[in-house]
Amino acid sequence: MAGAGSVCGSPRIELGATQDLGLSLRRNNVQFNKKYLVLIPALLLAGFIGCSDDDDNGGDNNNNVPANNNNNVGGNDNNNNDTGPTLADCAGENGLQAQGCQNGQIQFYVIETATTNPALAVIGLPDGFVPQIPLPTDVETDDSAAGPEGTLEANNFFGAVNPDGSDNWWAGWTYIDSDVDGGLPGDDFHPLQAEIETGTITPAATNGCAGLGGGATYADGGTVDVFGEAFPVCVVSGRLTADSTWPNNHVFLLDGTFNIGNGDAMGATATDGPTLTIEAGTQIYAIDGSFTTFVVTRGAEVNATGTAAMPIIFGAVEANPANANAISGDVTDLSGRGEWGGIAMSGFGRVASATALGGEVSSEAAPPDAARFFGGNDNSDSSGTLAYVIIAETGFPFAEGEEIQGLTVEGAGKGTDLRYIQVIGSEDDGIEWFGGAAGAKYLVISGVQDDGLDQDDGYKGVIQYAIVIIGSENGERGLEFDGSDDLALPFDVTTNPVLANVTIIGDVGFEGSDSSGILNRTGWQGQIWRAAVLDGAAAFERGCLDVDDDANTLETDIAYRDGLFNCSNGQASGLVDDDDM
Repeated sequence: MAGAGSVCGSPRIELGATQDLGLSLRRNNVQFNKKYLVLIPALLLAGFIGCSDDDDNGGDNNNNVPANNNNNVGGNDNNNNDTGPTLADCAGENGLQAQGCQNGQIQFYVIETATTNPALAVIGLPDGFVPQIPLPTDVETDDSAAGPEGTLEANNFFGAVNPDGSDNWWAGWTYIDSDVDGGLPGDDFHPLQAEIETGTITPAATNGCAGLGGGATYADGGTVDVFGEAFPVCVVSGRLTADSTWPNNHVFLLDGTFNIGNGDAMGATATDGPTLTIEAGTQIYAIDGSFTTFVVTRGAEVNATGTAAMPIIFGAVEANPANANAISGDVTDLSGRGEWGGIAMSGFGRVASATALGGEVSSEAAPPDAARFFGGNDNSDSSGTLAYVIIAETGFPFAEGEEIQGLTVEGAGKGTDLRYIQVIGSEDDGIEWFGGAAGAKYLVISGVQDDGLDQDDGYKGVIQYAIVIIGSENGERGLEFDGSDDLALPFDVTTNPVLANVTIIGDVGFEGSDSSGILNRTGWQGQIWRAAVLDGAAAFERGCLDVDDDANTLETDIAYRDGLFNCSNGQASGLVDDDDM
């Protein structure tokens, strides 16, 4: 780096060698307090944004920022180059959002031509315009309780999908139905139809449920027609206490909540539980209108590893286990909502909740006549794998105002593997994390009633590549974040994950929702990189971003880096117009 100079009266920071990320962008290979690794780019920016460059060339290559960065904050244009977008001018705006903009925590571009194409990649950007700040590809802390740990892939685009068409990662394995409000674009598509019709997945000749073992109860449910093939039905109830495998040549019907392991009991200790392996292309259904949840309890694991050609499907169907052919409904129709509970993955991770007793918390994802517990003191544990999994028609209310998410991640540790997951038609949130540190990649949330991704109770994970679509009559917020910063627990209780490459497509949402792209509340101190928040078929009612805090004080660590907004409501820059201050 060039010798120490001064910008805006502040000394430049002497940094070490740089590491090439394989892009035109570079980042400094320097680590201060590991907890604040993701803030290093903000430190670099502090020396030049809103100030005059020594050589007035529109950038400072000695600070490893592209020479043609066109950055502009607070109306102070330090470039001679008149092309390209500028960072949003927050001067004159009120609220915590304005405070965040003015001190460099919230950095975004307002691009009124930004939209998405059928692949959901962001288009309509000025020629050659790419993100200006390198991603913090290594996210690491000394203690998993102090913050997120994981990796982010290096890339040079906004949102979840590369606009060059090289990786339309959501296509081909997700369920598309034009009857779903807020669903994915494209022709109606069931990802297992071709595999069943061509014989890649074939039904078993006889019902083999009795031999699956593992301690659960299995019954012969007759057969069900799936795209012209008669699949034997396994009616499953009870609890898995030993390892088992569910094959894709049967269809599984859950008769009541199904638990893997015994870790849901109060006071459970971290012992090895059973593993349920689910083959790629397996179909699992709950009874429509039932208090049913598929639960991975603490200490147990699920290995549900589908493929792009054969995802695993969870849904609901009309059924009566007392009938010779238990399933009477159409298992290929996943367009309903609120018909069963959903999936819960529980772990021994740390949960910042006022109701925590000895590190554990009572779950809301339990029937009214049952109690189930999660949480502990180990953010590194594993609840298993969900990969290429579709979770549909969830959110059956277990109590007044207590619907269950499509996927509820309760204290699951960073050893949990969540990737290529679609949640469609949830009557509540798509995915909600309660504490723990389970990261995720490649998420599609479509047609849900409430929020796309929700984070609470000290969650610390790393998430990259997520698509959230709000509907015209369903949906409230793309992202909603909450935390707690006043609990007397022996660890950092803030919710401080890292997210990158998120696309949030707006609409009106359900009546009275005051829909918005992102809302974060008290105690959330996370980082969001390259979020693209865009009006879709209609506009978000309140705008792109709303930062709220009961104390009217901006959390010191939050950061929105290289965001891209196109929201017609809210203030001119896409921020929600409220009275935070």
